Amino acid sequence: MRTLGLGLGLGGAGPLAPPFDPTMVAGLELWLDPTRGVVGSNPVTAWADQQGNVSTFTNVGTDVKKGTSLNGKASIDLNTGAGATHLTAASQLAAFLSAPAWTLLYIAKYTGGQADSGTSYLNPLVLGSNGTYWQATLSADHADVTQFDGAYRAERVAASAGAIHYVLQRYNGTKIQTSIDGGALGVGTSAGAIALPSDTPLLIGDTGQPGAHLFVGSLGDILGYNVAVSDADAAKLSAWIKARYAL
Repeated sequence: MRTLGLGLGLGGAGPLAPPFDPTMVAGLELWLDPTRGVVGSNPVTAWADQQGNVSTFTNVGTDVKKGTSLNGKASIDLNTGAGATHLTAASQLAAFLSAPAWTLLYIAKYTGGQADSGTSYLNPLVLGSNGTYWQATLSADHADVTQFDGAYRAERVAASAGAIHYVLQRYNGTKIQTSIDGGALGVGTSAGAIALPSDTPLLIGDTGQPGAHLFVGSLGDILGYNVAVSDADAAKLSAWIKARYAL
């Protein structure tokens, strides 16, 4: 009696590997997922960290909504038309940003905003107040990482308003490198030690500084690691988020 053998995997060599997931990269400390942990829809009132390391983000203002604004995929949409809309978590510094190195991956679409100097911001994570804060920014024409402590430190990568961008930023304790839309990580801007306040909340969509730095647009996944991930893992994460949003 003949049997039909079915090989699993490439060339029938063995079982298929499980699909890649961000938890497969060591050091994941923060994961905001627009398909999970979202309370309410219009408005969204809370967005929970799936890793449980940061207290749930809550809505300040009324115009944070669930949407499908990222290629038809789930999104959290911010619109400052209703006032100073943003999300805030009462936690002190997230564990990954307390580390001497970290990696941030996020996907977003900038559509507008309010700000002084004619610039508008997405601030997936903003820490600090009174002149000292750390921020990741997506604006009409660039993505970067900035710290204001009397100095400006950033590596800028070109971006476009109205386009969906996924951004990976890596800090190794010395310099910040940025990759946008799966491109190569930049050579990095020397940043030295990034001094972060220890007693301020995390914000999404607002710097918390004087002046209107409010983001209008859509957010997808936001992930934070407490390590500078390897080049190989950076490539895997970029490929994962690209596929997740059908880009």
